[in-house]
Amino acid sequence: MSQNIRIEEKSFIGHFNASHFFYGEGLREELHGHNYIMTFKLKTRASTTLNPGLISNLRILIDNLNTKVIVAGDSRSAIPISIEESTKVLLPDGTYYEFPKKDCYLIAGPSSSAECISKHVFDQVKDMLNEDWVKAVVIISEIYEQQDAIFRVKRWNDNNRFS
Repeated sequence: MSQNIRIEEKSFIGHFNASHFFYGEGLREELHGHNYIMTFKLKTRASTTLNPGLISNLRILIDNLNTKVIVAGDSRSAIPISIEESTKVLLPDGTYYEFPKKDCYLIAGPSSSAECISKHVFDQVKDMLNEDWVKAVVIISEIYEQQDAIFRVKRWNDNNRFS
């Protein structure tokens, strides 16, 4: 028996400016910034409304990212350490970057790439999604470089077979 369920896409778009740097074995990039657009798309059953807390959390997340240095918390190449009023990022060669703690935003992930930022955004709001969501997409775009990083999640269960 086939179910005829209409799916609707809902979106949230926000802007933020942030700095980051890449570091790793044989690589040490200078601190630089980007102007980002974050698009959060959610496919749900047509009758479902977005949880107001979801939109609120996305706005707070954008405010928290804006004008910050984004630091990767799970890097194999560098260790972020918060000490009193500062955050130090220790590199394998013994050198480090140091920033005022209030100017840093720590993300879970191996780097501070747009791909890792997009996954972090989803992880921060996934618990706010209601039971009717089918697919979530987080797109982090760099405005002037015209590059997109996309994180997609599809939800499957026995009652709903959506694509």
